[in-house]
Parts: sequence; structure tokens; C-alpha cells
Amino acid sequence: MSVALPVAAIAFGSVAPPQGDIVDLTVHLGCSTEISSFECTLQNWDKKYSDGGTYPIVEGSNAIIYVGRSPNCPLLLTGKVEETDPESRAIEHYLIVRGRCNGEQLFRRHVTKSWDNVKGEVVVKYVIDNFTSLSHNRGGIELIEDTDTTFSRLDYEDTPVFDVIKYIAETADLAGVIGYSFRIAPDGKFEFFPKNSKTSSVDLSERLEVGRHKRSIYRIKNKIVVKGAAERPEPIDRDIWTEPTQDPPENWVAVSADTTITRSAVNPKSGIYRVLAVKGTLGTLDFYRSISALNVEKGTSLKFWGIYGVIITGFSVRLRAPDASNYFERTMAVEQENIWRFYESPTGRGTEYDAVTNPNGAWIKVGSPSWSDVQGIEFLVTRPVGGFNLAVDGMFFDKSVGEP
Repeated sequence: MSVALPVAAIAFGSVAPPQGDIVDLTVHLGCSTEISSFECTLQNWDKKYSDGGTYPIVEGSNAIIYVGRSPNCPLLLTGKVEETDPESRAIEHYLIVRGRCNGEQLFRRHVTKSWDNVKGEVVVKYVIDNFTSLSHNRGGIELIEDTDTTFSRLDYEDTPVFDVIKYIAETADLAGVIGYSFRIAPDGKFEFFPKNSKTSSVDLSERLEVGRHKRSIYRIKNKIVVKGAAERPEPIDRDIWTEPTQDPPENWVAVSADTTITRSAVNPKSGIYRVLAVKGTLGTLDFYRSISALNVEKGTSLKFWGIYGVIITGFSVRLRAPDASNYFERTMAVEQENIWRFYESPTGRGTEYDAVTNPNGAWIKVGSPSWSDVQGIEFLVTRPVGGFNLAVDGMFFDKSVGEP
């Protein structure tokens, strides 16, 4: 039996060691109970990969690893360099590089939050969207799959994201079968799927001679936890909802006809991108951003920056709570075109319009909306002639007052 020779291609930050410098490379692929990791031993003559060398490999650099058998060399892992360990053996010199996949974020961030009557996939999407920078969308396909399980109560305090997802995976069911798996795919996407729903084309018959399993997952300990009032914004970085990773932007949906939504790096107000919606004809520009179920009942405000390219005649915002038939709507001020304006609208009980008890309320109720189940933020802009647009940036909920 003939087996092709192994091949590898690696990069640590801007450094791409040639295959001839790779003495040993081990990639451990994890799923559900652990995350993927790697260890690479490099020839390090003249300390070229060490600090101060010609091609220094630095802790914290991005890691990309391809491994296969000639002529195939598929991507196995994207992650971070977490440790470099120089080593000498007689007259030979080496550098050992260790790290983990992008799933290491699941251990660094802690969750303090409660949910009532919530589906398993909603919780998973929420913690991934709000506590990591991981994407769970590949080419428009949602990678966090639905479950049949509704949790009556989930209560977490200072709990690692990994532990939250692991509990959902172990207890959620689909069609009566309990158990989900999750992993960080080779391209760095987060996947959450029913157990045994994925298959592998790898055939180990007459090839596998020795097998070894190793576990080594450690958490970062050089950190300080400060506990106080839970008054942080949603999302925490105040901008991730308008920092999409692809076109069209994931989780943004056009409702009106003749409408396109793209991410734009031109004149952003916050971060790198703004979300731009364009309607080619007159009428109402209508689009929204879907979010994981959010409770904004207790003294919270919706905040965002908005800018429109031409003069408009009307502007309003809806909070889908939870859907297009049950929502809160508020009319926003129409200002000068081509100038960013900061919008801030208090939410929660007492801010909705009621002609008897609260005639000066801000939000009109349609259907039977709930402040504790907001799942979408919708924008509606009107203009009687021509085409027009609206760009949104830096959108979040917060308990503070004023601009971020």
C-alpha cells in the first residue's frame, strides 16, 4: 500500500515558516468537551524565530495551519499563538510554538444573565454574539441549529461562556433525541448541531496503527474580576451589531421592495463599518436587524447613530417584540441630511403610549408586544420622490444617559 507524504503549511502572524523548518507539528481537533489546539517545533538557527530575530513569532499572533498528504493540504485550524518556548539540544536549536483555535474566547468571557422560557439556540446565539467575536454564519447559512428544548429558567452568574454552551448542548433535544455538539470549524466559524448529524469521509482501515488521546485545556489566570451593578450595554462593545463580517450583512433583513443592504467602510461613525440600506424608488425604506431575545424593560435606552443621504419626510423605529405583528414604534426626529445624528430612546414599562395614563409616552404599542422579548430593531424611512438611503452605526441598549 502506498501512502502520500505528509505536507504542511503554517503561518504565525506575518511569519510563514517553510515546511523544511517544521520538525514536528501536532494538531488536536476538539469538539464539545474541549477546543482544538496545536504544538509546532521549528528549527530556530540563529534565533531567527525568537524575539529580536529576523522573523520573530510573537504571542498573540494569529495562527493558520494546513495539514494533509500531497497533493491535498486542507485547512485544519485558525487560532492564536499563546506560548513560545525556545529549546536547545546539543548543537541544534528549536522553538516550540503552542496555541489554541479561536474557541479560546469561550473561556475568557464570563456571563451574568437570566432567561425565562427561552429556546436553547437563542441562548447559544446570544452568548456567541455578545461575548465573542466568532461568526456563526457561513455563506448565508446559520450554523447554530434549532433545538426542540425550551428552558423555563436559566440563571448564570460569572459563568464562562464555554460552560453555558456546554450545558445547553448536553440537555437540549431534537425530535426526542437529547444531545448537541459544538466546535470551532477550521475556518474559525462556530457550529452548534445535533449529535451524530455530521459524517466524515476519512477511512482509517489498514492505516491506523497507534492512537493516543490527550487533553490539555487551561484557562487564562492573569485577570481581575470586578463585581458590581449589572449595568453593561447590550452588546457589550456597543458596535458589533453594525460590524458585519460579510455582504449582505448577516442578521440584517430588507422588508421593503427594491432595497439592498450592505456593509460600508465609507464614513463610519463607530468602528470600521456602518450598515447601509438603499431603496431605489420612492416610498418607505424598511429594514431590520434580528437579535437574540433581549429584556429591555428595566430602565434601558436604545442608542444608535443614523445618517441619510438626501432629505426625508419621515423616520421611525420599531422594536419587534417579538415579531412583525407585535411591536413598539417610535417616531424619530428628522434632521439635516449627510450629518450623523445620535438617537437615544428610553425603553421599558411606562415609556409606551397610552392615551389615558401616559399621553406623553414615546412608544406606540401594536399587537401584544413584550419589553422582555425584543428580537428585532426595525427602521422605517419615507420619501415621496426618488431613491434614498439610511446608514446605521454604533447601535446598542444601555442604562447610561447620553452618547457613548
